[in-house]
Amino acid sequence: MNHWIEQAITLLVIACPCALVISTPVAIYAAIGNASARGVIIKGGKFLELLAKVKAICLDKTRTITFGNPVVSDVYPLNGTSREELLACAAGAEVFSEHPLAQAIVDAARNEGYEIHKTEKFESIIGKGAIAKCLVCEDETILIGKLQFIRESQPVTDEVEQIVKTLSEQGKTSVVVSFGEGVAGIIGLMDEIKPDSNQAIQEINSMGIKPIMLTGDSALSANYVAKIVNIDEIYGGLLPEDKAARIKESISKYESVAMVGDGINDAPALAQSTVGIAMGAAGSDTAIETANIALMNDKLSLIPFLIRLSKATLLRIKINTIGAIAVKVLFIVLAFLGFGNLVMAIAADVGVTLIVILSSLNLMKFE
Repeated sequence: MNHWIEQAITLLVIACPCALVISTPVAIYAAIGNASARGVIIKGGKFLELLAKVKAICLDKTRTITFGNPVVSDVYPLNGTSREELLACAAGAEVFSEHPLAQAIVDAARNEGYEIHKTEKFESIIGKGAIAKCLVCEDETILIGKLQFIRESQPVTDEVEQIVKTLSEQGKTSVVVSFGEGVAGIIGLMDEIKPDSNQAIQEINSMGIKPIMLTGDSALSANYVAKIVNIDEIYGGLLPEDKAARIKESISKYESVAMVGDGINDAPALAQSTVGIAMGAAGSDTAIETANIALMNDKLSLIPFLIRLSKATLLRIKINTIGAIAVKVLFIVLAFLGFGNLVMAIAADVGVTLIVILSSLNLMKFE
């Protein structure tokens, strides 16, 4: 009788679910800790698990694939406008903007020693450009931004179209400026591709994940960068709502889609994606708040690392769970057959729990 009482107690001990209960959270916390040490903020284990199932990754171009520190490379004054007037007036409008292209134009005007025109009534049109009233140029309204934006209110000549096309083919971004009648000039800006972008995209491709470029820049400019980093699916000239729509289309095709972006223009797309990843150090507060994961050091190479980490975490959870269940089933069978031992049961339960913890903590060293 005492023997079977001991077997019953053994059964109760081995049935303790400690190892099963902690197999998932310890692995998740270890993985999140590893990511945090590399400057990555993951806002919950759910997003780490979702990242392992991603089939496509949509990436913004500026400040994601490129540094996002553009410099003015070309200035084309038109319709009798001087270089000084074009840059000074454009900088007067852009001085109120936080966009990297705007800051580059302001820096160019200052570096050339021009006095920036005073402006008022600045208004930013997200994804298109900006409007301001110049207090120097006879109170004229300045329109500055994409060609499509200028075309909405000003006539655009073939010369303007050709200049924009040429700049785009060279991988440059065109900012068209208008004040008075017609187009006053075009400013070309060039951005440098991050050194780790090519390798990161190659790793993403090798994992069987489809990289897709979504950008507000022209399709020609996007194609130039995409060829260098080996992305073959590109969508250019997108407004914020267009990016979100593309994410929705990609989800219907690939089921699970991540979005990597940085600016306020990317916030709708980040929210629409399965997993939103913000380039945090250079990103806007809106993008970081909307995203599920933030890369605080802006290294694109962290994306493939995070995918590997997420897959390794799910695999470790499965191994830990199966191992714990196998040991418990073995001792439960022994207890029913009368061969169980209380000391062995306690040792097995504690031992499996320790093994699960140590196995999960190995994720802290995952490379």
